[in-house]
Amino acid sequence: MIIGLGASYDSARAAKKAALKAKSMHLTVGESKKIKLKNNKAKYTFTSSAKKIAKVNKKGKVTAVKKGQAKITVKEVIKKGKKNGQGKLEGPTMEPAYGVYSFDNFKLDGTYSINMDNLIKYGAVCDVSVKLRQDGGSDKEVSVSYSGNKYGKGNKAEPFEGMTDTFMVPSGQDTGHTFKLNVDKYMGECEIVFRSESGTDIAVLSVSISTQPFEGADYGKMLDDSFISAGNSERMQKVIHKARSGADVTLAYLGGSITEGCAATDVLVNADCYAETSYNAFRMKYGYGDGSNIHFINAGMSGTPSSLGVIRYQNDILNEMECMGYGKYPDILFVEFVVNDSGECTNGEGMESIIRQALEQGTAVFLVFAHTVNFDTGKQNYYIPLGELYDLPMVSVKNSISGYIDNVDTKGCDVSKWFFWHDTLHPDVPGHRLMADMIMNAIDRAAESETVPDPITDIDSVKPKYGSAFTGMRLLDSNVDPDKVEAIVSLDVGSFGDVDTNQNRFQYKKGGKDGVQWFPNCWMHQSGTDSLKATVKCSNMMIAYKLANDQAFGKAELYVDGVLKETMNGYKNDGWNNATVSIVFKDDEIATHDFEIRMADGNENKKFTIYAIGYTNTDDYKESLK
Repeated sequence: MIIGLGASYDSARAAKKAALKAKSMHLTVGESKKIKLKNNKAKYTFTSSAKKIAKVNKKGKVTAVKKGQAKITVKEVIKKGKKNGQGKLEGPTMEPAYGVYSFDNFKLDGTYSINMDNLIKYGAVCDVSVKLRQDGGSDKEVSVSYSGNKYGKGNKAEPFEGMTDTFMVPSGQDTGHTFKLNVDKYMGECEIVFRSESGTDIAVLSVSISTQPFEGADYGKMLDDSFISAGNSERMQKVIHKARSGADVTLAYLGGSITEGCAATDVLVNADCYAETSYNAFRMKYGYGDGSNIHFINAGMSGTPSSLGVIRYQNDILNEMECMGYGKYPDILFVEFVVNDSGECTNGEGMESIIRQALEQGTAVFLVFAHTVNFDTGKQNYYIPLGELYDLPMVSVKNSISGYIDNVDTKGCDVSKWFFWHDTLHPDVPGHRLMADMIMNAIDRAAESETVPDPITDIDSVKPKYGSAFTGMRLLDSNVDPDKVEAIVSLDVGSFGDVDTNQNRFQYKKGGKDGVQWFPNCWMHQSGTDSLKATVKCSNMMIAYKLANDQAFGKAELYVDGVLKETMNGYKNDGWNNATVSIVFKDDEIATHDFEIRMADGNENKKFTIYAIGYTNTDDYKESLK
């Protein structure tokens, strides 16, 4: 077997970079040999024009598979980017998933492959335009297809070859040809493969490939339509300057199942969720050097409305910041609750309280409006006024894709099949990538716009639209030591001293650990008659308790200052161990309140799980800001 080797690199840097020690290899079938380079100081990729003849691994080891000829392309991985203030190059940018790509001319004599890994996982309609010439004296046939590894469930990849376009190239003239290739979703190591008979010696003068997610789509317009606001430019520019200077910067994401990465997990890996994808894009574009100074917290939890988010913020964002050594407060907080907030108990006050607390703590807040296509539970229009009041960046999936939705066949139309998982509730892997590109589009606009001073220097001077009672909410669970918290006067867990281990777990690491339960410090009752009692100095309180499709769970009564406030039922036929939230009480002033939960009559031997209690003590919160 004869293998030709070709190098591809930045010509301006070529003299200082590696060169091939040999331009060809002669191998017998089954034999392997490693490609050797001189001045090897960079990273390289290796691709084969004919994997059925010769395969090559990521370290450049070539193995002869069967008789024939193949070309191995060795490409230097070059980090491109603007210089930052310290004179170092940034990492490579992550461009939007779709665009127009032009390729250099090449000779076609057998098989030639163009690496299109930018299409990995997302699928595309490719409009291919080629210009060719051959002078062999008769028409020659050329075929173009795509191939690679297609991923299925369990992250298993199988070799796959897609549709083929075949055409004739006449002799003695330049010939142009255009055609489409519909690339499947979940393609890895994707290549556009040109084939001709050996000895044809066809000159491919130019190749242009324009990619879109589906027929009729305009990805650039989808990004533009998703954009609502870049928010106050000074806040985002401060974060970007900090990131480029090499200081630690943390991006935190708070939301429901979409933020958690639901449907970005079944086909490939959870890292395909919009949160981690946008974090990686920010890290590569704005981070210092290799971007290792940019940190990531994903506090997505399925079924979370903003009322639960305001309870969780202290533990799942701020405590995580401290645990991981990232600092006290995140630099950017992405908030995604618009889908889950239909009917939430605070009527928007929980959402506004999160925004106000984060801004007061010096965090730039970014609102992400997700969307479901088969029923729109979203409160986008309800929350846009909050973004306007606090001058926040905002992007909308609904605005991006609505123009492509077929109302007669919402589930079966092209945009739904490309963007959504089969439930048409959660984004599929391509949908998560669109959301990430939407976010980066807004951040880039803020970065490039004129600096406008932050209009909010004192959050207390801004009159709330929906309310701010839950700003600075603290978490009370079994991990809290009452002796160390002034607001907690007393706590007696009674017969609620067990721990419920039958609950869902975070998709992302918590405290550096995998598989952490959502509420590991919960209180659970299994039998007994003793109440959980607490005396707390606060102005308001909320409770999150478990809903289980298990008739072993029963009812508990909630009392405040001796008055029955609510009878809570832990059994629900469609419960999935998710949390539901109730407001226990809400007052304007801080006072000492007696709080009690006891099992309802006849339920003493039933189970009931308190996931968490949230309370607000403004004095305590303001003191923490100092």
